[in-house]
Amino acid sequence: MKKLLLLIFLLPLLSKAQSDSIKSLKDTLGLSTLQFDKSGLITYNTVEILPGLSKSEIYQRAKIWAALAFNSARNVTQFDDDSGTNIVIKALTQQYYIYKFLGTPYPVFYLMYFSLHFTFKDNKYRATFEKFSVEIPQSTEVIPQKYGLETLYRNLKEWNGNIKSGNSDFNRTMDITRRMARLEAEIINNLNSFAVTTLVDIKKGMLKSAKGDDF
Repeated sequence: MKKLLLLIFLLPLLSKAQSDSIKSLKDTLGLSTLQFDKSGLITYNTVEILPGLSKSEIYQRAKIWAALAFNSARNVTQFDDDSGTNIVIKALTQQYYIYKFLGTPYPVFYLMYFSLHFTFKDNKYRATFEKFSVEIPQSTEVIPQKYGLETLYRNLKEWNGNIKSGNSDFNRTMDITRRMARLEAEIINNLNSFAVTTLVDIKKGMLKSAKGDDF
């Protein structure tokens, strides 16, 4: 049975504010390296081996992890097939970046949407993060409310490439300001940190066992 839900991710993975290091258009951005699939979409994929565990056991552990990680213990999945082979979760997490106004830093919270797809086999599972999008309060008037993260990432890499090749003046012609570049880099870095940390958390959850629990 398919269940269409929107879930809020509860892991406390808020950004740490970057230092305001972008003093001029000649400064490079501290930019994380994102992972992409063959079609050029941001995708984080991992296959983990769990020796001695059946597909059914791994499937049940994934459901427990999802129930604890999201805000709904009863309805944590969007799609859960009857064979115990796939779980697909659509959810969102709240992140923030630091916006400075007249020298005073303010946290600006935004929502990051994503899809998490589990596939199960005996002794292993695959977890895939994909379909990332961001919704930002329009009131900041710093960056658009919605945009493609893949395009944003390519633009920021181009910014850094221009500086490293000695063509920093070209950055003046890009449709991006110094402040926008710094804030957009924070969003990209938040995405990478969130995806990597969550995949590690999933693995820890899968390794947990009730054996030895004397409750």
